[in-house]
Amino acid sequence: MEGLSMMFGNRIKWTKIEDDSTETDVLLDMGFHKKTYGNFQGRVYLLETDDSDATLVITNLDLKDYGTYKCEIINGMNDKVVEVDLELQ
Repeated sequence: MEGLSMMFGNRIKWTKIEDDSTETDVLLDMGFHKKTYGNFQGRVYLLETDDSDATLVITNLDLKDYGTYKCEIINGMNDKVVEVDLELQ
């Protein structure tokens, strides 16, 4: 199974954590398959400067974009979850 995760790479999922603690899907990247959701369609992408870069880029920022975002990186048995806050001024 370890070889399969190397062959297919990382699965990267970005979600926005709403005020009521629900999560809204933003972007899902599974290598060749990429999908954006809702009002994020056409406004988000991964920077991908290298194979380990999961930086989310949001264009045409709106006040509704303010909040906490969660990134999940899944590669076989190794998962990593990071939360970041986006503040607008």
